[in-house]
Amino acid sequence: MDFAGYTESQKQKLVELLLYGMYLDGNLSAIEDRKIGELLDTMNFASEAARNRFLDSAYTRTRQRSSSDQGIRAMVEGMSEIFPEPDLRRRTFNLLNFMLASDNDVIQRERALLTALREEFKMRPATG
Repeated sequence: MDFAGYTESQKQKLVELLLYGMYLDGNLSAIEDRKIGELLDTMNFASEAARNRFLDSAYTRTRQRSSSDQGIRAMVEGMSEIFPEPDLRRRTFNLLNFMLASDNDVIQRERALLTALREEFKMRPATG
């Protein structure tokens, strides 16, 4: 996946969004883990220790979030300001969708996250 065009702060939020989606089903796949690693590789950390601190902090914030409908909505609230460009919104949505489908089983809470993000980004549902 190409992460060009994302700012550092957008990449940080993207990491949290992807981690949140990964934890909704409690099944972390190797593909999900690899994609998070690829994203982290594009980020400018001062050191490996700084990278690990960021990831630990992102994991902690993610695990503390509720997986209820309200928690899902709270997770995506404000994402349209973080990702204001239509291209980045589409790419962010597609990456999340890919990650959630990587284990070949998208559960109801994962679908709710995709729906909430689609609504936040004011994207039309796919047809066909």
